[in-house]
Amino acid sequence: MGTIKYLSMAALVAGLLYAQFTGYYKAQIANNRQNGAQLEEAISSQREYNANYKTRIATKSRVVSILSGYHDTLHHDPALLAELIMQKSEQHGLDPFLVLGMIQAESGFNSRAVSSKGARGLMQLRPNTATLMDPNLDFAVENVSLISDNEINISLGTRYMAKMIRRFGNLESALEAYNRGPEAMHRQITGEDDFEPHYSGKVIYNYSQFKSGKRL
Repeated sequence: MGTIKYLSMAALVAGLLYAQFTGYYKAQIANNRQNGAQLEEAISSQREYNANYKTRIATKSRVVSILSGYHDTLHHDPALLAELIMQKSEQHGLDPFLVLGMIQAESGFNSRAVSSKGARGLMQLRPNTATLMDPNLDFAVENVSLISDNEINISLGTRYMAKMIRRFGNLESALEAYNRGPEAMHRQITGEDDFEPHYSGKVIYNYSQFKSGKRL
């Protein structure tokens, strides 16, 4: 009788140990699977980052090449200006080649260009538009010359273009609004005004040429 009781206890202990170790190993397997999934996710994210970084390097190199052709009128180091354009384009969700297309149409890459209507710099911002984008500086008075500063001009110009895209919903209308003003574009949409969209066509042509590498 004692022997049977001992064997029963031994079997019970063995069963408990088996269940314990089985649970432990199952947990280990599940944990390893989770770690493996996390590792795969990390590897995938790194590959995506590497691909994006490689693309950015290639794009910046092309932007530098384009800007280098206008070195005398930019009054800015092409590599530094290219990085500025890249950063501001990324910040506002714009294609840097679109920004180059706008600069070509607006100022011909002349950072000291001033229009008959007082628009200044690479992206040809008027004082009232610049002030709208940065109310902390009154560009209409003593700070008007700051609009020609390339960093300020690109920063405010890309911000303004992104705002026009959000407002009008498509590239052509946003470009015309950038050039003519949003109120004029609104009058065009409502039929109160009529004009041919020459500016947007010019920019989109420049954009496609820069994007495709046909113009350097």
